[in-house]
Amino acid sequence: MDLPSPAQAFSPEIQFLYGLQSGRTRLGLASTRHLLRLVGSPERDVPVVHVAGTNGKGSTAAYAAAMLESAGLRVGRFTSPHILSVEERICIDGVPIDPAEFAGRVRELRPAIERAGASFFESMTAIAARVFQAARVDAAVYEVGLGGRLDATNALPATVSVVTSIGHDHETILGRGLRAVCGEKLGIARAGVPLHAALTRPDLVRLARDHCARKRTPFKLLDPGLASVRSIDLGGMRFDLALPGGAGLWTSFHGAHYARNAALAALAVADLLAARGKDEHTNLAAATARAFLPGRLQVLPASGTSPRVILDVAHNPEALQTTLQVARALLGDERPVVVLGMMRDKRLGDASKLLDGWARELWIVAPRVARAWEPRRVAARLRARGGDLVLEVEPDACQALSRAMTRATTVLVLGSHYLVGEVLPHLAAMRGVSAQSLLSAPAVQPRMPAPAR
Repeated sequence: MDLPSPAQAFSPEIQFLYGLQSGRTRLGLASTRHLLRLVGSPERDVPVVHVAGTNGKGSTAAYAAAMLESAGLRVGRFTSPHILSVEERICIDGVPIDPAEFAGRVRELRPAIERAGASFFESMTAIAARVFQAARVDAAVYEVGLGGRLDATNALPATVSVVTSIGHDHETILGRGLRAVCGEKLGIARAGVPLHAALTRPDLVRLARDHCARKRTPFKLLDPGLASVRSIDLGGMRFDLALPGGAGLWTSFHGAHYARNAALAALAVADLLAARGKDEHTNLAAATARAFLPGRLQVLPASGTSPRVILDVAHNPEALQTTLQVARALLGDERPVVVLGMMRDKRLGDASKLLDGWARELWIVAPRVARAWEPRRVAARLRARGGDLVLEVEPDACQALSRAMTRATTVLVLGSHYLVGEVLPHLAAMRGVSAQSLLSAPAVQPRMPAPAR
């Protein structure tokens, strides 16, 4: 279920949208299909990259959109959840929709939304399709909200489908175990529509092959050798893709998994451009340098009396483990303070073991939403596991962050999108900048290296 960020500016239109919440997650395509028909089927005739997966959906969608833009296309991008405001979910050429325009679209579609009995996410999906139609985009990238088979975005047509990684998340809804989760993600497969996947576990690869064979879906497994990292530091990452124009790329994302996501996006985009049948070519160097999402190992350099802060929305065991491994490599011998806040249905897995002997302290906090975990219970469970990790409990995330910033030269803020959305305005005020400015890519990017010969 989507919840408003503490920083969300409320208008009658935003209040209407959030009033559609029923208190539980609703899956199914009937309401979305009905709503789309009521508003004139705005999704028609727009080539679509449809992205599902447990982790990596957002960055893959960002890469795909930037690559399409680099080919000269006008591109819509629909992602979720947001950090500060719902308008972030609907972008054209990387720019979020203007709040006034968004409010106008909500008013336009409200009668149809009410007639269809659509949910918040179903409504947002249809609003995005209508915005993209009005803007006459050449292509759109849609990120799945939850699962795939019964997600509202699966009511849209697709030119190419993508499944990123599979992990332990939303299992109370999608089913227990990775095979069940993977099966739901594979539900975006369509007859005759190529599906690119970055699966690595042999049993999940077999599951995907069998599923796609039954659906008559061309299945394309990502070759992990397509992406290789040259170097990585706090400023970003240099990497290569074994594709035309893929030598000496740079991105503000950190970690080998982001290089793989770029490869996955590049292959999907190549299929979409081929389907358009025009002489269009991506500029991978420009696209990977431009692609950005806040809260993905986002580094805010030290400023004045404020230490370095790293923000990441990792909120399931696999994502937490990957983020902590990359952060440890980036920081070397430095011992950060970690501020962690998640929802009560999320699991830490073995992530806490990576903090032992590395983190100076772990602050357990609660994002300001009803579904947040109870910090004292989490701390009690972690203490029962043993280890030498110093634990502090401070439910107020901004209070915890302020105190943590006095104890280390780097603070790592981890967990829910809601947590990052809560602390961003606090960090912005401390730095004398707007919160919106922290949602944008770094103003200065390194000069692109010459292609390898």
